Amino acid sequence: MARTAPYTHLGLFDLKGLLNVYNVGMPTLRRKPHQQDDPLFPTKSPLLKRLDLSRRDLADLEAFLNALTEPRQRVRPPPLPR
Repeated sequence: MARTAPYTHLGLFDLKGLLNVYNVGMPTLRRKPHQQDDPLFPTKSPLLKRLDLSRRDLADLEAFLNALTEPRQRVRPPPLPR
């Protein structure tokens, strides 16, 4: 898990930053006057809500997600028959 950072489609966040963004419910973008009729303007899902996790909860969640990371292993291919 920890080796796949940075996260999001733009690669803006490390794990701690990603957890913080989800904890506050993700940003809600505001349309500017020239964007009022733009059908492609991104809208946030109503399913995304504030989590309001404590600092301790966030630290525990980060530790858990980091614990899912397996150590790297070098695997040697089997010898080919001659």
